[in-house]
Amino acid sequence: MPKIANGLKTKSIQWRLVFIYVLVIVVVMQAVSIYLISDISSMLENSFEESIAKTAALLVDKLVDRLDDTEYMNGIVGDEERYQRPNKDYSEGEIKDYGIYVLDADSKVIYGSDDMEFWVDDLIIATAPEGVTYQGSIRTNTDTNTRYQSSCMKIVGDDGKTQGYVYIVAAMEDQVYSKVNDIRRTLLMGTGITLVIALALSLMLAQTITRPIVDLTYRAAEISRGNFSQQIDVASDDEIGQLGNMFNSMASQLSQTLGEISNEKSKMDAIFTYMSNGVIAFDTAGELIHINPRAKELLVLPEGDQQVSLVDLIDRLAIDDIGAMVKSNRLSIREVTLPSAEGRIIRIQQAPFQREERLNGVIMVLEDITEQQKLERMRSEFLANVSHELKTPLTNIQIRVHALQDYLEEREMTPPQLLHAVNAGWRILDYTPEQVKATLPTDALDTYDLTLPQLRDLYQWQISEIQRKMLPVIEAETTRMNKLVHDLLQLSQLDSDQIELNKRSFMMQELVEEVVERMQTTAKKKQSTIELNVAEPCVPIVADHDAIEQVVVNIISNAIKYSPNHSKVVVDLTQDSQFVWVNIKDNGIGIPAQDLPRIFERFYRVDKARSRQLGGTGLGLAIAKQIIEAHGGAIDIHSELGQGTDVRFSIPKQEVG
Repeated sequence: MPKIANGLKTKSIQWRLVFIYVLVIVVVMQAVSIYLISDISSMLENSFEESIAKTAALLVDKLVDRLDDTEYMNGIVGDEERYQRPNKDYSEGEIKDYGIYVLDADSKVIYGSDDMEFWVDDLIIATAPEGVTYQGSIRTNTDTNTRYQSSCMKIVGDDGKTQGYVYIVAAMEDQVYSKVNDIRRTLLMGTGITLVIALALSLMLAQTITRPIVDLTYRAAEISRGNFSQQIDVASDDEIGQLGNMFNSMASQLSQTLGEISNEKSKMDAIFTYMSNGVIAFDTAGELIHINPRAKELLVLPEGDQQVSLVDLIDRLAIDDIGAMVKSNRLSIREVTLPSAEGRIIRIQQAPFQREERLNGVIMVLEDITEQQKLERMRSEFLANVSHELKTPLTNIQIRVHALQDYLEEREMTPPQLLHAVNAGWRILDYTPEQVKATLPTDALDTYDLTLPQLRDLYQWQISEIQRKMLPVIEAETTRMNKLVHDLLQLSQLDSDQIELNKRSFMMQELVEEVVERMQTTAKKKQSTIELNVAEPCVPIVADHDAIEQVVVNIISNAIKYSPNHSKVVVDLTQDSQFVWVNIKDNGIGIPAQDLPRIFERFYRVDKARSRQLGGTGLGLAIAKQIIEAHGGAIDIHSELGQGTDVRFSIPKQEVG
């Protein structure tokens, strides 16, 4: 047998099998013995009690109506007592093992010796009730540790009255428990013989199982060394034989699978080497286990086979805590800027990799997004330029609308021109023939029946109607577009950090109170109210007063705008050790759950038609988010459709010294 097999023999599982077989037999034998001894003991106890009960019944039959005859009673009971006692004579100090006592109806002993301790009160009491004729129990004398059967039977006369009791006390050690001990010793001897036989048989059986396993272990050790030609000789069709067949099949499959894995590894190495993104992997101990050439290039690390410094790598990846990072079981995306690589911006996508649901480390995919960031900046600059270029023509439109109003009021026209202008006015006003006729004097069928003064009056009336209906709409739309351009310019400046925040010290509570007071007028138009709750006076903060005011106005305005009439907007002002918190809650239409993640996107509207109808541009929340984050705060929204919206933002608290 090869060396490894000999080593395994000394640690073979055959002894475990032998131990298990022997243990099972011991447990079964003990369980059977306990059951048999318990059953036999119970049977002997019951038989002994039945014998005592029969003796008591015999005495009761003989003593009925004869308790007054002392001589007769002493003869009958004495004969029975001498007959039942196994030990007829007792030496001084010897334990008495049998006693018969006769009691009258008042439980007074009228026959019995004091040569044996006994207790009769409880059994007498238990037998006394009408309908009960017999009671028995097993008791132990604590002084001698001897168990006795105590039996009490009532003596009832022909008239049904209780005449007395027969009480018998009999020791059980010799006649019951000594026999039980004999049986226990016999079973124990049988268990020992069975164990010897079981040990021999289990050794033989264990060897038939362990011998093929030892051979299997040796073959498996050879396979672990790379020798996949190992095959086991299968000599049976049982489970061991099936295991041998499966082992032979496994060896063949393993050889084939390892070849495929080797090919796949070569492919993956080629992919990682030549892919356009960098790949870095760490194990759970924070050790570098893989880095491809592209990652070295992106991070400006030594290329080729030169050792990569883990300290330099962690510094370039901007990892604060390598231990926490490699044990993080979540996906993350972040961006780092490499000063040593001309401001190159790297996006790092980090994800854990597992094997059998166990974390083995993290893998990072590095992507150079420098050009994308440049394009994004170009887009922002383009947006700023477009907004700036749109502002001038929009302003000119407003100027020309006002000039048009003046022109229409002062223009002089000939009668045909005036008639043409009146007819054009009807089309502008979208009047039907019936509406036109209703507007004309009662004696005119159409505009051609009007005199020149009447035409002039009608023309002036049309100018007023056009001004009343059209010009306010034009001016409102122009104002809205101007607001849109203003918002776009502000967003562009915030994106490019061109806005310098005019920070100064002020009380946040005073700012919120002023805004709430000013917005009460807007709320009253919808029969709504604004409620302000201040938990405690806030300390001064250092921030851009106008920018923060814009945020508060924007959010409260949205709360009023998107809430039904007779609503209430609640503004809560609180603070903690680091931030001042403003919480604005309404009970309006709410926001669907699927729209919440995009609510801060520019131009994103939950209900576009309603937002335009109410004058929204889709930029207010985006501006608010930019302003709050520029101050180092945070803003978030919680909302349920039909349940209202809760907007909460924070401003860092700064003590003024």
